[in-house]
Amino acid sequence: MQAIATIPLKRDPALSIPFRLHVSADGRRMAVLNTFGMPYHQELIVVDTHTHEVLGRWTFEEGGGRLFNLDVHVTADGTRVLLVGGVLQDEAGQDFEPDCTLTCLDLESGGIRQTRVGPVGFNYVSAAPDGGTAFVFYNGAAQEPDTSYRVFPVDLGAMRMLEAIETEAPVNNVLYRPAEGRAVVSLGRDVVAFDLATRTFGDKLAPRFNHPYLLAAFSPDEDRIYAAYVASQVVVKTIDIQARSVVAQHAFNWGWTASTNIVPFGDDHLLFPPGSSAGAVCLWNRHTGEIDRQAGLPSDLILATPHPDGRRLYLFDYTEQALKLVDADPLFAAPREAAGP
Repeated sequence: MQAIATIPLKRDPALSIPFRLHVSADGRRMAVLNTFGMPYHQELIVVDTHTHEVLGRWTFEEGGGRLFNLDVHVTADGTRVLLVGGVLQDEAGQDFEPDCTLTCLDLESGGIRQTRVGPVGFNYVSAAPDGGTAFVFYNGAAQEPDTSYRVFPVDLGAMRMLEAIETEAPVNNVLYRPAEGRAVVSLGRDVVAFDLATRTFGDKLAPRFNHPYLLAAFSPDEDRIYAAYVASQVVVKTIDIQARSVVAQHAFNWGWTASTNIVPFGDDHLLFPPGSSAGAVCLWNRHTGEIDRQAGLPSDLILATPHPDGRRLYLFDYTEQALKLVDADPLFAAPREAAGP
């Protein structure tokens, strides 16, 4: 398999994986949060997706402790990288100090700013399309299963936390509608509107589901949303936003794939990663509800993320401990019977 570009990660015999990846909405920058070693360490790698150049590598320490970042997000214009995490209290990487840290890295100046934002638990971060506000989502903690769920808005200009928003259920993920200044949020088992200016939740956009669904993508005209739930089967619901109803549902066996990695691939497909490193990648057709193409992966490769051009894939090579950018077409050209899940 010929690689177009190779991005080396930190090599370590104990562990080295791309823990989190995120590509900016403009498709220019990719942030890779590489976790390596025992005890755990991390390195942030930022890549220009057009030139394949590594723009920089960073580690983050705080107050003499090791900051373990739980999530990473690149702002829509590709100029800043946001991270949320906590300072590890032990070398085994199991316990955190109580406060969550939000880090903002300016890629143009290299400046780094940090602030404390709520407690550490199941945290992730996302920035509004205008880059003015970040949202740190706190979905409880393993030690406190009955705790409240909260959203912590942060003014990125002042690096100041705004009034927290309590929710009755965890925010699973969010899709933005920049032209309207709104977002669509998967909130527990509901899909609801969210006003970015007032920071308030609005109407439900679909009947309540039986399980929490993740919002995979808008249709090109943004009139519909594709939402996915993954267990022993993959279920994809197509939601008509105006009608506030589910207009199609498709289910197929795919084997416990990571639902957070179900993402758009070009204008016509969603890409489903394998359920294991030896599985297959498939392209699900948004229009027909069928799996159009499958690609088997060798056991030493796993899908990291698609390239924003919808024609190439970043694969993680366990042997070389590196990310490799490859053309998708040769993978999908393999015989179908050799590429099953």
